[in-house]
Amino acid sequence: MTALFSLKDIPLPKNWTASVKLGVLHVISLAYCAMTYTRGSAANSRNSRIRLAADVDRLENEVALLKETMGHKDARMMKIAPHRRPLVVL
Repeated sequence: MTALFSLKDIPLPKNWTASVKLGVLHVISLAYCAMTYTRGSAANSRNSRIRLAADVDRLENEVALLKETMGHKDARMMKIAPHRRPLVVL
């Protein structure tokens, strides 16, 4: 399993020891695993309302990730001179 994030990706106070930072990273990872397990069990539920709610939650998260990615892309494009930017074909 590949790591989704590392200690360098999460801004934490500089004066924290490495073991405290690692503990925080483990707590975040455990929460992510619990969330993934819960979503998986909801997606496989017999109750259609729960399945639909899981789909909505998954799609909302996907939209949020896409918006964040677009923000990063837009910020990088603004650093490039307009005449040097790649053409965007829609």
